[in-house]
Amino acid sequence: MASRTFDSLSDFMTAESLESGVFRVNDNGLPIDASLEKHVGRPLLVFLHGAKTRKVNLPWFVGAGMTAERDVSRLSISDPSLYIREELTLAWYAGNANQGDISHKLASLISKCAELIHAERIILIGGSGGGFASLSIGAHIDGSIALVWNPQTHIRKYYKRFVDDYEKVAWRESGQTLKDLQRLDLTTVYSQPLKNTVIYLQSATDEFHIQNHLEPFAQKLHPENRCYFYSGTWGDGHIPPPKNQLATWISFALAIDLDDQILWQNLEANTRSAGATQPTKTVISN
Repeated sequence: MASRTFDSLSDFMTAESLESGVFRVNDNGLPIDASLEKHVGRPLLVFLHGAKTRKVNLPWFVGAGMTAERDVSRLSISDPSLYIREELTLAWYAGNANQGDISHKLASLISKCAELIHAERIILIGGSGGGFASLSIGAHIDGSIALVWNPQTHIRKYYKRFVDDYEKVAWRESGQTLKDLQRLDLTTVYSQPLKNTVIYLQSATDEFHIQNHLEPFAQKLHPENRCYFYSGTWGDGHIPPPKNQLATWISFALAIDLDDQILWQNLEANTRSAGATQPTKTVISN
């Protein structure tokens, strides 16, 4: 149950304060549900989920365990498209016929939250479909960091049954198709200069995502964009890094000086010497 409900995103954007708890923003007939744990003046960690299972009840808020012992604020957002029909399990926070492309809406919501709680940094965190969402939304938020693992970078290049389900439920039944969505392909989005930072973690045994998502993204990445790739062997296939490694990467994202070019150059050199799987690319923007 939401502790506070906003009639629209415009209503939310006029809020003068925001307290810890669950809040709802109604948007064109669907709710954007979010859970906030507020610590004024601290970094804001934004958690975005991937595909849900049948056991998951909406709204679905992830990330609480990763922030339990950290002096940070946490914002967990449930993908509103999943409310359209129960059998839809993955929608990438990419929107639907009612709401349109919601990446910019969620970016505005996140930025407003950060403003109200005086967050010193915004870090978007997610894997797989939540990784796509973190990259997509982060591209709208200058100075943000997207910490992602095994993300999709082009929705149409994911497994066909998930793509078809999403198109049918979220778009086609209202007479539209995925062709109406402009931000399906993040390789194109990130081929333009952006002002966010990406930390991209990839399972070295997840060949599907390496070939279809990581390599095209890295190849088209604009030379001014700052993106750090790291590949590790965590098990077989499409699995996330162990929790202790994710905790380390979160600590890194919290501590890194984004203006320290020497630090980024050293990271690239250290990764090469450690034998990380290619491509490993760190690009420093001015």
